[in-house]
Amino acid sequence: MIDLIIAALGPVVIGALSVLVYWDARRVGVAWPPVWAVVMFLTGMTGLGLFMFVPSIPIPGLLVILLLGPTLYAFERDDTRHSDEPADPHTLAGAGTARDDRDSGEDGDSASDTDNGDAGEGISSSDDGSNGASGIGISDEISQEPVDSDEYAERR
Repeated sequence: MIDLIIAALGPVVIGALSVLVYWDARRVGVAWPPVWAVVMFLTGMTGLGLFMFVPSIPIPGLLVILLLGPTLYAFERDDTRHSDEPADPHTLAGAGTARDDRDSGEDGDSASDTDNGDAGEGISSSDDGSNGASGIGISDEISQEPVDSDEYAERR
């Protein structure tokens, strides 16, 4: 009985969500709103069909299929709304950029000041002591010169 209810209401709910995605995509300015509505509808109906006709399907796999359309649309929507901002791996979204810090004169030290062997002066540190990169060729956070990772660790 519950399968009959899901089979009857599933396409209605998925269709309504697809219409909502189409409306939101047009409102926000996402490229190709009909395509995103179709992606939403197809992933939802695929998940519903697998649920109805393949009783042995693992639930985690089913959830991945069901959430694929909404997740891809959410990424595209976010990219449409925030794509004008330059990508800066050193800041969080909306927190400004490293270029803004350099323009305001907050970098403090020059490249020659960091090469004098001072242990850690002028170099920002993180809680775990790493900068997210490993090996030779990482960039010094202030001077942007390629340095060896062992030398970088000694200066921290």
